[in-house]
Amino acid sequence: MGQANNLAKAMHSFLRHELTDPDELEDALHPIVGEFRVRPAKGVKFHSMLAAKPMKKLSIFTVRANSLDVNVEPPISFFGINIPLGRSLTVSQASRPHEFLFDINLTRPDRPINLKQGDNCRVLAVILDTKQIREFDARLNATDRPIENRMHSRLSIASPLSDALVGSIARLWSASPLAEHRTTPDIHTAELEDEVIMNFVLAAAGDTHMTDQPRIQAIPQSIDIAEAYLCAHLNDPISRADLADISGVCIRTLSRGFMKRHGMGPMQFLKARRLDAVYRELLGADPESTSVTKIALDYGFNHLSKFASDYRQTFHESPSVTLRT
Repeated sequence: MGQANNLAKAMHSFLRHELTDPDELEDALHPIVGEFRVRPAKGVKFHSMLAAKPMKKLSIFTVRANSLDVNVEPPISFFGINIPLGRSLTVSQASRPHEFLFDINLTRPDRPINLKQGDNCRVLAVILDTKQIREFDARLNATDRPIENRMHSRLSIASPLSDALVGSIARLWSASPLAEHRTTPDIHTAELEDEVIMNFVLAAAGDTHMTDQPRIQAIPQSIDIAEAYLCAHLNDPISRADLADISGVCIRTLSRGFMKRHGMGPMQFLKARRLDAVYRELLGADPESTSVTKIALDYGFNHLSKFASDYRQTFHESPSVTLRT
């Protein structure tokens, strides 16, 4: 519940749009959701507030309304995450209706969706591209079995998988606005999107552990390849799917190999190498012509207070001290 409450608070600072006609809400969300129908669940009056955040790999939006009755019919181009915020949410997907309040609802693209909320409702939704999720699942779990055949619709808000998923959504929603002023690719946001996608796949499929024994002998070489790729692309957004393609093994196998060799996963390894690179650049930089902020942003550290804390813990001094050395 803590993660969901933090997410609800973060949304207050985002731009909101007031809509008083269901057709307006349909039009506003059509680029994200596609064809769907929305009507008030009670009475005929409709009033809603929409905050939407389309991104490169996924979209997040929150709707507050006097009441909602939403229907989406196949073909559906997305997997969905629906998180009720303070009010119960009733969802049916080719089955009897299920009520969600302290649980998260996950929807699949091959079944119709009906979503209802009563008085003063509020729901957070995340839309994830079907093809992208299927491809990521195949890379993560090394399986050809469709994720739709393994996923479940209910995820307990108290579970570790739920905590990881909602936490990654919260971090993505509240990503630092500093990125808006950058001309280079936003490393931080791109990797947060990747984190949400990974956590969705883990949560939807119940974190089932697949094996790929035929490739075990290739793990050391695969780690070498992945390490070289990471170190050569410290200024670029890097996804777990990229690493799977480059290294030739599934993401789980790669993660186990990194843990065995370094005691950390590949993304933690990447963060450590980026901190090292920042340290080197600060040591060689002219404090009159550059800044800690610029160098940190170049390596994807958008949350500067967290960056400064991690930097101090790693190098036992503040980045500003290194820059003045």
